[in-house]
Amino acid sequence: MKYFATLLFCSFILTSCSHTYYVVRHAEKDASIQGDRDPALSEAGKQRTENLKEILKDDNIAYAFATNTVRAKSTAQPTADYFHITIQQYSKTDSAFFVQLKKLEKNVLIVGHSNTVKIIVNEL
Repeated sequence: MKYFATLLFCSFILTSCSHTYYVVRHAEKDASIQGDRDPALSEAGKQRTENLKEILKDDNIAYAFATNTVRAKSTAQPTADYFHITIQQYSKTDSAFFVQLKKLEKNVLIVGHSNTVKIIVNEL
């Protein structure tokens, strides 16, 4: 629920006349393997990625961005596949990324982390 609340809140705030930024936290990671620094998604997380795709399927997503983690890329993948777009990698500390985002004039999906979603929203 927190995942979708973030999506709806961020998309509402970041809507402009020409496009929308959909900023979401990655889906739930699989915590069953202790010490895994880059875990895959749990089964519940995989289902949420499909739910995200269903929510966005009528929104003409033209760009998808995710950090270079399995969980972030896996969260964006079903939506990217649906729209036949490539997921572009970004660094959560790269200020040039925000400059690039602000120049895009089509709908954008950005998958972040619990400690970066707020930063992304504030920068946009």
